[in-house]
Amino acid sequence: MGLLHTDEKYAKLFKKSDELQKVHPFIMKVLEGTGEVSLTAEEHGALVEYLGVKIEMDDIERQHIYFHGHKDNFAYLKKIGVL
Repeated sequence: MGLLHTDEKYAKLFKKSDELQKVHPFIMKVLEGTGEVSLTAEEHGALVEYLGVKIEMDDIERQHIYFHGHKDNFAYLKKIGVL
């Protein structure tokens, strides 16, 4: 989708997500691992922050796909002579 290179907010969120993963390697263990997990209050806060960043990124991706679909639909309708 190229959002990393075309959307400044998305790029900042991506960088923050990457930084959180590097500073708190347990995040990927929690998300991809199995078995019991125990977190400190600080780790829990970092995980909540990471998930919030990922939700914001997902919202931007969904909006991009939604509007891209509208653009494609408009071009198609124009091509077939409806518009």
